[in-house]
Order: sequence, then C-alpha cells, then structure tokens
Amino acid sequence: MWGLDGVEKAASERGYPFQGMETRTETARLCGKIGFSGHPFVEHFKFLKRVAGEGAVARQTLPAPAQFLAELQRGDNAAITRAFYPDLDELIADIASAYRTAILAFYDAGCRSVQLDDCTWGMLCDRDYWQARQRDGEDVAATAKLFARVNREAIAGLPDDLIVTTHVCRGNYHSTWASSGGYEPVAETLFGIEGLDAFYLEFDTDRAGDFTPLRHLQGGQVVLGLFSSKTGELEDKETILGRIREAAEIVDINRICLSPQCGFASTEKRLRSFAPPIGDGFRDRRRRFAAGERRRRFQLDHADHLDGTEQLQRFLDLLVGNRRSIARLPGCPKAAR
Repeated sequence: MWGLDGVEKAASERGYPFQGMETRTETARLCGKIGFSGHPFVEHFKFLKRVAGEGAVARQTLPAPAQFLAELQRGDNAAITRAFYPDLDELIADIASAYRTAILAFYDAGCRSVQLDDCTWGMLCDRDYWQARQRDGEDVAATAKLFARVNREAIAGLPDDLIVTTHVCRGNYHSTWASSGGYEPVAETLFGIEGLDAFYLEFDTDRAGDFTPLRHLQGGQVVLGLFSSKTGELEDKETILGRIREAAEIVDINRICLSPQCGFASTEKRLRSFAPPIGDGFRDRRRRFAAGERRRRFQLDHADHLDGTEQLQRFLDLLVGNRRSIARLPGCPKAAR
C-alpha cells in the first residue's frame, strides 16, 4: 500500500487482533494525494514471470482497494485521511484510479492474472464485529456497499484477457485466525461485484459457515478453500469430496474449483504448523507444503472443471498426493464477465 504516491508506512497504536495474539503495529497512512507513478512490485513481477517461464501463469496478488480504504479509516488514520480527503467520493475515485493504473502497469509487464486479497469481508462476516461497529453508530451494511463500490470501480474497464479474482481472507497470523462467521451477512453485496472472474473463499472450518450464501453468486467461478494451511494434518479425501458435492447442490459444479483456504501466512512470520520437523509430522508438513506449491501453479485459467466424480477423484489425487505438478490438467475457458 505504501508504494503508492501519497502513502507512507507508519507505526500504529495497535496491531490487528487475532485469536490469542496481535499483529505488529504497522499501518499505511496518507502523506498526500493518492496516485500511481510506479511501484517496486512491478519489477518483482517481471522477475517472477521470467523465472516462471512460458509454461506457467504468473499471478500478482495485491491488497484489495477495499482493504486499503479500511486501513485509511482505521484508528488515528481516519483524521489524517479526512484532512487530505474531506470528500469521501474523491477518496474513492483516487483509490480506484491508482489501483486501475497500477493493474495496467502489471498488465503491460505481462501479467494476465491479478488477485485482490481482501480481509474486509471476513471482518464484516463476524457477528462480534458487526455488533461493536453498530454500537459505535456505524451502518455496517453501508460500509459493505462502500467496500464493494471501491473494488468495482478499481477493476472497471480492464482488458478482457486479464483475469481478476479476489480472495476473502480471514487472517492467517502464526496459524491463528482473525474473524469468524458465515458469508450470509455480506453475500449479496460481495458476490454482486461485477468484473471478478472468481471468488477464493475459506471453508476449511465451521467458522466459515455453510455453502448456502453461494446462491447469491451472479457470475464467475467459486474456489472452495477446503484444505487448511494452518495445520500440518492432511484432510480426509472423502470428506473433501463430500463437501464439494454439498456445494454443488447450490452452485453448478462446472463453476467450482478447489484450493487451500489461504496462503501460508498474512506476514513473513512463520506459521505454527511449520514448526521444526519431528518424525512423521514433518513428512505430513512436507506433503502439505508441496500441495501449497501446486496450488500456486493452479491458476484459474488452467484449472480443471471438476465435472463429475471421476474428475473430482483425479483432481484430489493430484492435489493431495505426492505428484509434482497439476500443470498437465486440461485448461478451462475463462469465466464470462
């Protein structure tokens, strides 16, 4: 975030609360008007694309515009943001413009797959968060619409051959979590954001609720995060198959993909699930790490459609087993916008 014009890295009074711990006290704070004139990540992407080679799709992940907006309104940041942007509409417009220009810079560098990582929706799903914000006089439903608006405006008018997805993150700091609650409170607003080709959703624990909110999906694909990167224990394959079939009762199975619920951390701090190796536990963790490596190669436009039990079984054998790559899976057409 602080690579954008008018944004600096700063110390905050408090970090983000996770279950039993708190993140580092860092934030992104305004020091001028928001814009984009360049970003170190563009050069990082060029390096990634070069080493990935022509046989892989290099994806660029970015903090979502909504995540940036929420950070600018958090704690002491709010007053500073209002000093530069007394007009909220101007703030939304500048964030969207900066993001759109940045995404096009990645596109010009050869990027054809962008993922917006967004923790805001996970917090809005949390009943305790809703109740606390409402006690503070905030209209949480209006906040959800504001987050949807800035995301929508930021990705409007992008090239047709650029895949744009979003991951709704519930936090992954030292293997702990930040929010709890099903997607129902935000489903209609979240899944109504135009221009997204897929939604990566965490469903690895009961904290994420059931699949019924998926009935609000209007377009694109849904990637079910059924495997956990928070623990070193491997999931039961039949349980995963059963959950996919459950989701397929609500969403056409040809729109369903599969992945771990999240990356391995919200920070460079290691996860507890990757503690120093001890006996058989290390072998399980090593297999999970290999699955994570395969997940990074599992791009939306090279994913299996998972249509039918045979395809499901085949995909799970590749993802959970000890194969080296899923790059040989047949590609699926890009989801219609």
